[in-house]
Amino acid sequence: MLRIAYLLPFAFVGNGFLINGGLYKVREQILNPDQEILPKVFWLKVPFPKECEGVNIITLPKELRSYLVVFNLKTTSQSRQFAIVLPGHSTPSTKVYDFISNELCVGDGTTFCNVTFEHIPHQNYLEKKELAFSGNWFWQEYTKDDYKPRYKPETKT
Repeated sequence: MLRIAYLLPFAFVGNGFLINGGLYKVREQILNPDQEILPKVFWLKVPFPKECEGVNIITLPKELRSYLVVFNLKTTSQSRQFAIVLPGHSTPSTKVYDFISNELCVGDGTTFCNVTFEHIPHQNYLEKKELAFSGNWFWQEYTKDDYKPRYKPETKT
């Protein structure tokens, strides 16, 4: 799941996503799947609407600022949605996993706090040279101090 979540944003927005120091530990975990480099919890057990599938940036609360990659895995017998959290370009970086573990993984693990996020629109960012670092642009735009949320999912608390 972690590998899929890592590759989707890269395939989508290219190198602008990879230029992110927080992903060092993610890459290390992918290369060493038998070791516990990241905490065991790097996903959210909350169902997201279909329009959230793809790459998102969690904008608020600041302790949860990160990429949220939502995708479905399908087999012949079932389809299951996964929502994987990847560190962003700035704080909280890998500390986002501490927030998930300490704040969201209580009870049955489906508790979700008051979260806002932005969906990165589907577009081929790799075709145009001027969009090569769009991953960085989206992160900077959606994590500004004066950021005003545009989308707030309805989730149960």
